[in-house]
Amino acid sequence: DEPAMLEGAIHGMVDALGDPYTQFVPAAESAEFAKSLTGQYVGIGAEVGMRDGWFTILSPLDDSPAWRAGVMADDRVVAIDGQTTEGLTVDACIARLMGEPGTTVLVTVERRGGERRDIEIVRQPIRVRPVKGLFRADAGEGPWRFLLDRDRRIAYVRLSQFTPSAADELREAIRSAASEAGGPLGGLILALRFNP
Repeated sequence: DEPAMLEGAIHGMVDALGDPYTQFVPAAESAEFAKSLTGQYVGIGAEVGMRDGWFTILSPLDDSPAWRAGVMADDRVVAIDGQTTEGLTVDACIARLMGEPGTTVLVTVERRGGERRDIEIVRQPIRVRPVKGLFRADAGEGPWRFLLDRDRRIAYVRLSQFTPSAADELREAIRSAASEAGGPLGGLILALRFNP
């Protein structure tokens, strides 16, 4: 199997470097790798994970197709296009949710209390915003607020991913926090938890 031999040789060369920060990304994984680097993909737009063995929506992204369709945080996704998600990995479920722009995916969610609901979502290009604050103004619809302690002028900024726009967005968040504080910041908490 010539492709398998070639891939094995490349893995061997990369391992021989002894550099923990160098890795080989096979063609089959290149789309997922590009997504993690750029924060851009085609899908429904939601932070997801496993809870109690089930694929779960942790939070729909702001103004995403999932959010517009009525998907809510803590929705347990029990089926995608009529096929159960039980026993599947997060990556396998995500692969089912991603696709071509403008195509529809049927997501069956279970809410607390056992209510099940089918939700049709049209896949769209998604751009993940890597910089977040403490909370959003205007009942969750407005801009992020970053000031944690007004008296000491301490800001809190969460950087969830290093994307090409992350530096500019971080710079703008710090400017916004300083504006909220009414002057230079006294301190900054830069949260990098769960940043891959």
